[in-house]
Amino acid sequence: MIRSNLDSTAISAHSPNVWQYVNPLHLLRNLWHNRDLIRQFTRREVEGRYKGSFLGLFWSFVTPLVMLLIYTFVFGVVFKSKWPSAKTGSLSEFAVTLFCGLIVFNIFSESVGRAAALVTSVPNYVKKVVFPLEILPISGLAPRCFMAASACASCWSRICWSAARSNGRCWCCRWCCYRCCSSRSA
Repeated sequence: MIRSNLDSTAISAHSPNVWQYVNPLHLLRNLWHNRDLIRQFTRREVEGRYKGSFLGLFWSFVTPLVMLLIYTFVFGVVFKSKWPSAKTGSLSEFAVTLFCGLIVFNIFSESVGRAAALVTSVPNYVKKVVFPLEILPISGLAPRCFMAASACASCWSRICWSAARSNGRCWCCRWCCYRCCSSRSA
C-alpha cells in the first residue's frame, strides 16, 4: 500500500466492491452526478446528425411526417390494411396507430443497432481517461428519445389539426389548444 504525500488517501491494488456496480441506486446516483456530461453527449449527437443538412434540426420534425405519409399511403391505400380492433376503420386512425408503433420500433432498432459500437466509437474516453462507462448507453439512448419526442410532437400536432378541422373542436388536447378551440366555439 502506497501513501500519497499530498493527502491522506491510500492508493490500493484492491478492486472496489463489485456490488456497487450492480446496485440500481448507485447507478442512478452516478447517472445523476454525470447528467451534464450525458446532456453534452446527447446534444453533440443530435446536432452532429443534422449538421450540414439543408433543413438542419427541422429534419427531426419533417422526417416523421414524411414517414407517416409514405407508410399510410403504402399500407392504408395500396394494400388497404385495417386494424381488427379499430373503432372507425378510417385512414387517419390507421395512420396514427401505425405511426405510434413505428416510433417505438425506431427507438428500439436504432438503439440496438448503435449498441454494438457504443464503446468502440469512443476509444479515447475508454482507454486514456477515467470515464464513467455507465453513461454511454444513456447517452446513446437519449438522442433516440429526442427523435421520438419530435415524432410524437409531429403526430400530436397532426391529430389536433385533423380533429379541430373535422368537428371544429379539438377533443384531444384541451390544455394546449384551449384558446383556439374556445374562440371557435364562442
